[in-house]
Amino acid sequence: MDRVKEHKIKFHEDDRAQRLQDVYKFGMPDSQINISYINSTDHAVGWHSHKIQTEYWFVVKGALKVGLAKPKNNGKDADVEFEYLSDKNPRVLEIPPGICHGYKALIPGTILMYYITEKYETVSKYDDDRFEIGYWGEDWSTPSKW
Repeated sequence: MDRVKEHKIKFHEDDRAQRLQDVYKFGMPDSQINISYINSTDHAVGWHSHKIQTEYWFVVKGALKVGLAKPKNNGKDADVEFEYLSDKNPRVLEIPPGICHGYKALIPGTILMYYITEKYETVSKYDDDRFEIGYWGEDWSTPSKW
């Protein structure tokens, strides 16, 4: 058909997750939608922030503990908060520029879909800061409810 188009979706895999990048390439010249398959619940995935990019996170399946931090004192300290995203309580989390963020899957096979306002191939120029997990003494464990 004349109007039907298709494009290859970039696949990326590392120790954090398997990702489909730029899923909706057509009609989104500056932004992109990505999907991450997070198979491990063993570790948290690191703190980073962006100077201009906003991210919108939605958990399609499973659950995430999302860390959010606002660095202060030249990054030596931060106000750290945690949010929980789950397919049982669907909502979108908006992460604005300057907010460090990371996550830990609470359920193996968690699927995170996220919209970013700048494409990854241009974003590397705009990454602001990166910090190791535990840098601010935050607790990524999940307390038992029993």
